[in-house]
Amino acid sequence: FSANYLCRICKVHKEIMRKQCYVDETLIRVVDDYNFDLIENNVSSSGISGICVWNDVRGFKMFDHVGVDMMHDLLEGVMKYDLLFLISYYVLELKLFSLEVLNNRIINFDYGPDKGSKPCVLN
Repeated sequence: FSANYLCRICKVHKEIMRKQCYVDETLIRVVDDYNFDLIENNVSSSGISGICVWNDVRGFKMFDHVGVDMMHDLLEGVMKYDLLFLISYYVLELKLFSLEVLNNRIINFDYGPDKGSKPCVLN
């Protein structure tokens, strides 16, 4: 991402976000700040590029209906780090299975029509 403030939920700068491990409640986006950012009209200092068209839908308010994008935020985002931690923990700490067993399961699993996107073995 090239934006300075890329989160829909909070107003944390991208450089701080890379190191942040907790939610800073003071940075959660609220209606008053959103309206100020619209008036200020400076996307590089707010991350707001314009009015949210969804606010015109009756009964919808952007700050009452905040959601994350599972594909980008989790599956293509932090999930790879979480899986690395979990697999390392299961194999090295708990010794629930070996890396060899896991790799054999990866190799021999029937991926059906998704066989072209089979994951690589681990080392």
